Amino acid sequence: MSADNCKPDRFTYNIFIHGVCKVGVIDEAVRLVKQMESFGYSLNVYTYTILIDGYCNARKVDDPFRLIETMKKRNVFPNEATVRSLIHGVFRCVAPRKAFELLIMFLEKEPMM
Repeated sequence: MSADNCKPDRFTYNIFIHGVCKVGVIDEAVRLVKQMESFGYSLNVYTYTILIDGYCNARKVDDPFRLIETMKKRNVFPNEATVRSLIHGVFRCVAPRKAFELLIMFLEKEPMM
């Protein structure tokens, strides 16, 4: 792309990140996020939601909670899709009772909105 003087924007990065998350290559998604930030693009709620879903698909249940905390520190607030991805993803990763406990613990510690 850069050979044609065409540079990806945040929207394009989100599509790339979504694609690699869908095929389960979360490390590549993280690399793309770092590259995106190095070009001056900040992550938006859509980027974070894609990553939360990707981490859950990769069964990395702790990382989505860390992302929610990072979002808040950067004044990016979860939307309905973010919350749905978190809840659905956590229930896919661990037993229902454990998922419920994790979500309740997290919400008590750090309300979403």
